[in-house]
Amino acid sequence: MGGYFSRSNKEENGTKEVSKQPSNQLRSFVPNCPKYVLTRTGSMFFDADHDLAHEFYEEAAIQLSDGHIKLTLRRMKRNLRPQGIVELPHPRLHVDYPIVLTYVGPS
Repeated sequence: MGGYFSRSNKEENGTKEVSKQPSNQLRSFVPNCPKYVLTRTGSMFFDADHDLAHEFYEEAAIQLSDGHIKLTLRRMKRNLRPQGIVELPHPRLHVDYPIVLTYVGPS
């Protein structure tokens, strides 16, 4: 088994040759995905009035047993359309792209 890089020791004419070619394990790990993400799926919804929000509430009147009416807010779950694809303000790194970020500060 090896790490990410295979080190094959080949003896040719008494010298050792170290190969730093990526092994098959690393090649299969690197996904065929873009490095940067430019869009994402929106998390908000449109209602029937074309308003955009994360949640919508409507006012509901509940008749109590003593004849009074109680007003409450009820969350709307129907007649909502998802926002769809949203462009990001600046590119972001893809979560599956194997890259290491380090901080190189003043010495």
